[in-house]
Amino acid sequence: MRIPIPVAVEPVAPPAASAADGQWSACYAPHTSMYLDQFGKVRACCQNGGFYLGDVTSQSLRAIWESASAESMRTALEHGDYSAGCDFCEWQTREGNTDTVFARDFDELKPAERRPAFPRQMEFALTNTCNLQCAMCNGNWSSAIRSQREGRPRLEAVYGESFYEELAEFLPHLDEARFLGGEPFLGAEPLQVMEMLAELPRRARVTITTNGTIFTPRVERILERLDPDVVVSIDGASSATFDRIRVGAHFDDVVENLDRFRSVLGSQKVSIVHCLMPDNWHEFPDLLLLAEERDIFAGVNVVRFPPERSLYHLPADELGRVVEQLRSTEPALTGTRKEAWDGHVGALERRHAALCTGATDGGLATAFLLEEDDPAPVPFPPPPLSPRLSRWQWLPFPEHDPDDPGPGPLPDSDRLVVLDIGTDGVVHLARTDPDAPVRGEGLDGLPFEEFVERMVASHGATNSWTGLLRRLGHDENTFAVRLTQPGEDPAVWWVAQARRDGSGALIGARHLVGRLDVAAHRDRAR
Repeated sequence: MRIPIPVAVEPVAPPAASAADGQWSACYAPHTSMYLDQFGKVRACCQNGGFYLGDVTSQSLRAIWESASAESMRTALEHGDYSAGCDFCEWQTREGNTDTVFARDFDELKPAERRPAFPRQMEFALTNTCNLQCAMCNGNWSSAIRSQREGRPRLEAVYGESFYEELAEFLPHLDEARFLGGEPFLGAEPLQVMEMLAELPRRARVTITTNGTIFTPRVERILERLDPDVVVSIDGASSATFDRIRVGAHFDDVVENLDRFRSVLGSQKVSIVHCLMPDNWHEFPDLLLLAEERDIFAGVNVVRFPPERSLYHLPADELGRVVEQLRSTEPALTGTRKEAWDGHVGALERRHAALCTGATDGGLATAFLLEEDDPAPVPFPPPPLSPRLSRWQWLPFPEHDPDDPGPGPLPDSDRLVVLDIGTDGVVHLARTDPDAPVRGEGLDGLPFEEFVERMVASHGATNSWTGLLRRLGHDENTFAVRLTQPGEDPAVWWVAQARRDGSGALIGARHLVGRLDVAAHRDRAR
């Protein structure tokens, strides 16, 4: 097993940002937001695939917010590293879609500090309860599809009373609460959270994304109590197209409810969102004109899955014809409708150019969540984790499986360099022995990355090292890697141990670099 130490990570530039913007992360989602899905999994956002911050069925919300996974994702994005399930935004950035890159949705929620005690936003997709069977959806997101189209048993509810008790600590700190489907106006879980928010003296801005088929007295009471922003999903500009895609809904009824929402809340608090697909792209201009007539915001979802519903999976010749026809029917739009047109037609043009030049690789592949017992395969494997994705950025290697008991504690050695590293990433020399593998002079006060460079100078490029990465069984916060080069004996050990203060807060790490005479160790063991 080779352990690449991240000495010189090639970062991807934060999309649509510059140093002048004061942007310190490629995306602020893991620093500011939690997305809770219908299986109890927590992610940074709805577009992130295959990388969970935690699971409410086995962890508290507090533990998830402060988890190793959350820390590793924050650290990665702070270094422009998209490998923690952020391939969608990396792909958008690579194809030049800076106007529509999803990460920018979180810029307004940028926290004042890098490790805030609470998220500013929570997104609640707590159930698959839904009355529609949309063509691009499946039973994990729609109970109607699950029971009627797929014939599978209902999805087990995972949010119990303990969750709502923990949630009560978080809700008062939110600036925004978003509700997504299934259908939030039908699900018991999202409705309970809405009731909790309504009881707060200071509540978050609430946004509810709905299929627009539900307008009951209870919905009216929610509108009155929460004064939410309402986003209506509309995937066509005619009954023929809309009713074929959103099976169980009727275009005229949904447009009527759209206007009812506007009459109650006002045009500035009502918008539409559109899944732009091969099934409906020909009505994209008319859909935006529908929003233009009502002076409401129009958003567009970039559909990646299933592939047959994605314009971005079309062959170059087919996509070229789509772009050509869209450009030939450019509608008269203003404001956000014009921005949506320019941004997404432009993105399709850039996709077409990338296909024609062969300059596209990945980004459409993502791991969509499935149940553990779901026989269907995950469409695409999740990306491998970056070497930088450790719990703390001054750990020079990724964490190992916490269930692995490891080889036990390292033997004592009198040939060590011992370094204390605080959360600022600065090295403080605590001990240096004469026969240590790294000279101690000049280490005190050195940035940790420069210390790693010194290790490279002593032992060669990191890709020439072989390593045995283990979580040590005697201490869950201790990790070790044995670094060896061909013919090198004794082996060099690099150990990192996290340290916490009396309250359990992380304060730094202790790194030990030493030589281990393997033969002598075996003799002592006998």
